[in-house]
Amino acid sequence: MPAEQEQLLEVLKRQCRNAPLRYGKYHRDLLDTLAQVLTVERANRAAPGNVVQQIENKCEALAELVLREGATGRQV
Repeated sequence: MPAEQEQLLEVLKRQCRNAPLRYGKYHRDLLDTLAQVLTVERANRAAPGNVVQQIENKCEALAELVLREGATGRQV
């Protein structure tokens, strides 16, 4: 991985860790969602498609998880 991409990845990881904790595994889920979005973006470069809808779906899934996990107060 080029140094520039490694630096970007480290910044993204740090920002995810610094996000307000919504539930126990929130930071991990946030980073996972971000990785999925970046994967969709990369795939879109190779084969353009409906990237906006795919990214919206990823974000909505995380939002639903935040609402469900945050409402239960679980610290998973």
